[in-house]
Amino acid sequence: MAARIRPRRGAAPPTTPDAIEIAMEAEATGVEPQGLARTVLAGQVGLIEAQTRVLRLQAFNERAAGALKVLTGLAGVSVAVVLGLMAWTASQDRTVVFDAFSTPPDLAARGVTGQVVATRFLDHIRSIHRQGDDSRPDQSFRNSWGGEATVAIPGAGISVGDLMSLFRAWLGKETHFGGEVIRTADGYLVTARTDGVAPVTVRGGVDDLDATLVRAAEGLYREAEPYRYAAYLMNANRIPEARDVLEPLARTGPREEQPWAWSLLAVVYSVLGDQRQSLAAAQTALRVDPDFVLGHSFTGNTAYYIGLSELELQSYRKARKVGRVRGMSAEAFRDRRLSTDGSIAHLVGDYGRELEIFDRPGRAVSPWRMANAAIAAAPIHDIARARALRAQDGRTDDAARLPDAFTGEAHLVDYDIAAALDDWAAARDSIQKTIAALPPGRFWEAVRDVHMRPRLGVALARTGDIEGARRAVAGLAGDCYPCLLARARIESLANAASADLWFSRAVAQAPSIPFAYAEWGRARAAAGDRQGAIALYRKAAARGPRWADPLAYWGDALAASRDCRAALGKYRAAADRAPRWGYLQLAMGRCHDALRRPDQAAGHYRQALGLGLSAADRREAGERLSRTGR
Repeated sequence: MAARIRPRRGAAPPTTPDAIEIAMEAEATGVEPQGLARTVLAGQVGLIEAQTRVLRLQAFNERAAGALKVLTGLAGVSVAVVLGLMAWTASQDRTVVFDAFSTPPDLAARGVTGQVVATRFLDHIRSIHRQGDDSRPDQSFRNSWGGEATVAIPGAGISVGDLMSLFRAWLGKETHFGGEVIRTADGYLVTARTDGVAPVTVRGGVDDLDATLVRAAEGLYREAEPYRYAAYLMNANRIPEARDVLEPLARTGPREEQPWAWSLLAVVYSVLGDQRQSLAAAQTALRVDPDFVLGHSFTGNTAYYIGLSELELQSYRKARKVGRVRGMSAEAFRDRRLSTDGSIAHLVGDYGRELEIFDRPGRAVSPWRMANAAIAAAPIHDIARARALRAQDGRTDDAARLPDAFTGEAHLVDYDIAAALDDWAAARDSIQKTIAALPPGRFWEAVRDVHMRPRLGVALARTGDIEGARRAVAGLAGDCYPCLLARARIESLANAASADLWFSRAVAQAPSIPFAYAEWGRARAAAGDRQGAIALYRKAAARGPRWADPLAYWGDALAASRDCRAALGKYRAAADRAPRWGYLQLAMGRCHDALRRPDQAAGHYRQALGLGLSAADRREAGERLSRTGR
């Protein structure tokens, strides 16, 4: 008979076989389970702990798997990004690759292998390229036997270099150059080839293989890169040849090349002396592409040589507004914009800004840049700085600076410094010497008639030779702003009514340029019409808000009307724009004298004597300082 297990005395048996319910009953009654119930509960606790450990491990594994998936995804994205960057880089590639030439045995026996010939050919192409236009993005050149990077991609059976080569071949625009050298009875026949154009064959003697390679390089580069080749010819002073390359490119070349070709043709025609044809070429570039920055810039350049100052200013302002065109390098665009800013500043009398552009710290010193800075320092009346810049320029006189006219500005530094000091005899002598040194040719005739004869006329008139001045400007173009202004200035010293006529023509020709308004105001003031003069000074100041001269002349008119307090305000405003102008200190000293302020007057006279002054103003400042007793 099986033994029966009896419950202990005082302990009621569980009412359920479920371990959790047994535990809950024990918790409710406060009686600890005994015997088999206790054992079941203990086993249940162990089971729960084991299940918890399993669940924790399962959760960890799931998190680890998720993290692994994320890392795998990130790795895939990284690979995709790297491959994408490689593909983009390859798509932008414009490398020129030089393949080894085929050469005859006699050359190879002398060590002139196909690789040697290709290397020499590469050197000549690079030389042509370097001397071409630097406004377009540069190209890289390499040979085809140098190899690529050989870093292997694990498990792929391919190197990074192989992959990059594959991408370049697929997405890039590599250009391959190659060819062969064939022995003839009296020398060598060199044939050069590149993608997309007909081969070029050049014959040369036995002893001039390198010269033959040069001619082959020029011929092939002309076919492959006609615009750059034309720029190379221009820089080599082979101007007619450049014209012959550009004209068909401009008329029938690819549309994206046409504005470039027309713009460079504008420069070619200008250098050849046909300024009207140059202007037409620049404007044709704008008809092809109205936002082509070089079209606007070269319209402004050519307008300078013709004397169309309003068109010059407006063209530079338009060039300032448009963005960088496709195919222009960022560096060239920045340089072009700075040059444009300088031209605009010069045309509205903002000489401080112009000086800042061309005499910036850190920029390379060159005679051209120093001359540009000097012709900005002179009209801002900073004579000491203008002279220092002229010394840095290093050239002896304005005649030695004549080649600068090819770059878009006739640098008449000596004339401008003399004029700023009212030393008109020195100005006259300088411009006469410069005119006498002009080379023959239509280009120089335009420079003479637009920018030198008008200056000569003014200098002659200011030294008392009115008839000589009139002869100097006789026959000049009726649409030339510098010519009209010079005629007006000459007549203002002899015939007020005639002067008014010429001034009115000048302001009609260039209504946005301030200079004629200011000079007309001086003529009206000299004729006793101070209110008319002030009205003209106001117009000049509105068109050239950073130009000091009209404010100074305005102050003179107010001082002549015995309104010295108002005059001082204008002089101070002018001094803000031209702080080294000695005349302003003299004029302010006069006003303080009139207001019975001898101490302030003496201070201004001392400052004036330390700055650039005309001989007459220097004498006056010294005499007035002596009279103050200070």
